[in-house]
Amino acid sequence: MKVTLESSDGQVFTVDKEVAELSVIIKEMLVIEQANQDHPIPLLNVGAVELAKVIEYCEHHRNDPTIDDDEDYDSRKKPIEMDDWDKQFTIVNKEMMFELILAANSMQVKPLLHLGCRYAADIVKRMSPTEIRDLFQIDDDFTPEEQDKIEWEKQWTKL
Repeated sequence: MKVTLESSDGQVFTVDKEVAELSVIIKEMLVIEQANQDHPIPLLNVGAVELAKVIEYCEHHRNDPTIDDDEDYDSRKKPIEMDDWDKQFTIVNKEMMFELILAANSMQVKPLLHLGCRYAADIVKRMSPTEIRDLFQIDDDFTPEEQDKIEWEKQWTKL
């Protein structure tokens, strides 16, 4: 069975139902609208470019075992394994990956959301506080005296 999805910018995609159902939101919408599947499912927060990438991800992972519990993704217990395909999939610019994170969150595609967050964490852990503020457009509201005090207080972490 096929499902039709419509991006926020009006582009229509037709995908297999089992692929679409990797999104918790779409799966729930299909249950609610079982009798009326003649029109596309609107995804108001997801543009066509991002939706195409989400569909590509879901197509590849359509046969993966489903994980219903967020606890299974707890990175403190077990890091998320990335296969070669996932590594290639994440070779995109930062803006695209952040848009994919937002799309995965909006559509509730948990494995993609966690993959994107792992990508973001890998980027951020190599950045200085100034670079992180620039990336996320956060104003630096510390006075020079406050910054000096913070630097002095965190000296013990460098031992």
